[in-house]
Amino acid sequence: MQVSRTLKMLNDFFPDQSPEGVLHRVLLHLPEEAPFLLQGRVRVIKCVYLSSILLDSPTLTGGKPSVWRPIENPVQDYPLACCDSTSVLDEDLVECDHVRRRFKGSNLYTHHREGHKWYYLGEQRPDEVLLIKMFDSDSSVSAQRCPHVSFRHPLAPPDAKPRRSIEVRALVFDDARDADQLLTPGA
Repeated sequence: MQVSRTLKMLNDFFPDQSPEGVLHRVLLHLPEEAPFLLQGRVRVIKCVYLSSILLDSPTLTGGKPSVWRPIENPVQDYPLACCDSTSVLDEDLVECDHVRRRFKGSNLYTHHREGHKWYYLGEQRPDEVLLIKMFDSDSSVSAQRCPHVSFRHPLAPPDAKPRRSIEVRALVFDDARDADQLLTPGA
């Protein structure tokens, strides 16, 4: 495993989730539990697997998603880069609408600034999993979000196979009694 930080400016990098976007996502997916869950700390974690994908089939999986372990070579092109959250200032972030048929929320995008520190996992293998904290409602932690992007690697061989990956997002809730920061509508 080689951790590199040789990146120049990247286009369209973002931490994905804004506080309002997370609130709408919790209300959409957990409407009955939301009033209680939103009293505690809320985090959104992204788990990225390198993988070939087996499409869901109710006859094969009983209607549950299937994720197969990777079978492909290490990533040579379009690896996922993550920005050190402590190098991102609040004024670097812009909130944008995120509208789908069944969902309206918002995302955060990041303006480039020279002080951003970028890292990526070079030659990431299929057995290596990357976890990214996309949002944390606790304002006392130093890393509330992690801007990230895939990028065309300037040193990739011309015959590099396309990256194939799958991402899973998890909503993580802490008990409200331990919460320092609440996520509430209109806040």
